[in-house]
Amino acid sequence: MIAVATHALETDTPPRVLVLFSYRYGMAWSDSVAQGIRSVLDVPGESMCDLRFEFMDTKRISSEAYFEALHALYKMRYDPREFSVIIACDDDAFSFLRRYRADLFDETPVVFCGVNYFDRKILDEFTNCTGVVEAYDLE
Repeated sequence: MIAVATHALETDTPPRVLVLFSYRYGMAWSDSVAQGIRSVLDVPGESMCDLRFEFMDTKRISSEAYFEALHALYKMRYDPREFSVIIACDDDAFSFLRRYRADLFDETPVVFCGVNYFDRKILDEFTNCTGVVEAYDLE
């Protein structure tokens, strides 16, 4: 998040942040993550970031055709260099960005959260990326 704050100091316009959720608006998990992001990046009275939220709704539908349709929609909706950073929330959003980021968002940095099935080797191929893995140690 330091890079986002630094960017805000260097320009007159606040950085634009895309938050890409795997699930739908209204799910408790998605809503709590969105609230947490807003609490840090969208402070009332301070225009720190211009936040954009996209909800992929992959709990309801997650076919190959659906992901291709989302790709086409986001390609129409967004400019490849529109965002300072993209936050991927959960596995499907992160997988979607790994597959389509180069075409949709150029090399925009990615921060992921809530990713369960993570192999560190992913970062060898998917650069300009960092995040928090959701891992359980039941012992």
